Amino acid sequence: MLRVGLFVLKGIYVPIKLRKTENRITIISRQDRRESIDIRLLREAINSCYPDIDCRVLVKFIEPRIGSKIAYAFHMITQMKAIASSKVVVLDGYCIVASVLNHKPETRLLQMWHSMAAIKQFGWQTVGLPGGSSEEISEIMCMHRNYDWVLAPSQETGRYFCRGFKCHKSCLRIMALPRLDYIRDTESREASQLNEMCSKIRGKREILLYAPTFRKKGTIGTEKLFKCIDFSRFLLVVRPHPLDTDNHNSLVDRLSLDKNVIIDSKGSSFDWLKVCDRIITDYSALAVEALVTGKPVYFYVFDIDEYLEKVGLNVNPLAEMPEISAKSPEKLKILIDEDYDYDALAEIRRRYLTAETEDCSLRLAEFICSKVEES
Repeated sequence: MLRVGLFVLKGIYVPIKLRKTENRITIISRQDRRESIDIRLLREAINSCYPDIDCRVLVKFIEPRIGSKIAYAFHMITQMKAIASSKVVVLDGYCIVASVLNHKPETRLLQMWHSMAAIKQFGWQTVGLPGGSSEEISEIMCMHRNYDWVLAPSQETGRYFCRGFKCHKSCLRIMALPRLDYIRDTESREASQLNEMCSKIRGKREILLYAPTFRKKGTIGTEKLFKCIDFSRFLLVVRPHPLDTDNHNSLVDRLSLDKNVIIDSKGSSFDWLKVCDRIITDYSALAVEALVTGKPVYFYVFDIDEYLEKVGLNVNPLAEMPEISAKSPEKLKILIDEDYDYDALAEIRRRYLTAETEDCSLRLAEFICSKVEES
């Protein structure tokens, strides 16, 4: 059935490819229902500095409902038209028509993956694992094919990206995502709103942010975590992954009247990075993104054995950063109570964030637009 569907797509694309190639950049995403911070900042930078280049954004999220999947199938025709008329196509995740179709030689594809790190394995690295796709489907869907360039924040992370995308290291471009500009902007309206919300119950306590990565099933380890937090010193903010509605809803139901814990699904993790004093995460790229704040980061990896078996890790925090990593909440409490090891944090940055961290939106816009002008 998949092969038949792809055959139809390729047939539809034949006349569409005859469209004239314009001085155009198209940004395509299915990661969310609206523009991500990266896409918005990149679009604004392109429009501001390169007004002669047409920049278009196509965002379409696939809901689990059958109606949404049918709507996305028709949306792929819109994507094909945009790709056929663009000189550069920017992606922040896997895009079916970008990977399965053969495009014009003058159309170039850039993958600016929606994550600043590859702590956990992804893409081709997880094929055949319990948490990944089957090899047959991955081959049929040409997963992550056709990329001319792949952004990575460091050569070390780039090695893992090459494995996840199954691309050559010559595709790598060491650049940070626009989101770092947003994280560095501590005067944003969103951050001010979160500060105001916390000020009523914070008192003199520090804000401790817990932002775990997405898990398809299972807990995010909050039960034991709550027992080891000294709430006389900390106000705990739990920011579940945007896709983790199950854990979010159960926490809200149970802790709706708790003045020591805030369960948030509206403010972004990037906004909380600006407001908080310390960060707890696990296998999330937030650990690398938080480096630009200089704030203490802790790795709480209570389910690391299961994660290694089902998903796999490129970076094992317990092995590589034992000074700031804990498998048990008791060990995490000890780390929080002790003086923080900023040398360990500096080592993370040396390995995983070597790209320039200022004016990231403009740098990326300049790179993309230079490729438009070249072609």
